[in-house]
Amino acid sequence: ALQIYKMLLEKITDDEESKASLVSIHNNIGLAHSAIGNHFIALDHCKKALEIQLGLSSSTGPILSTIYNNI
Repeated sequence: ALQIYKMLLEKITDDEESKASLVSIHNNIGLAHSAIGNHFIALDHCKKALEIQLGLSSSTGPILSTIYNNI
């Protein structure tokens, strides 16, 4: 799963239209790392997801609470 998510990160551009996808991918990478015990790497990806999400105009909602829960 991690390889697929990392491949997606390389393919997705960092424009406004892709930000929601980046949030989801970073959050999922964080969950995958957490599941295998890489908690510091997991935290880094969850923080990145949070940073991107807070930068979006629609920064509220269920994804925000999910990210905070994962941190």
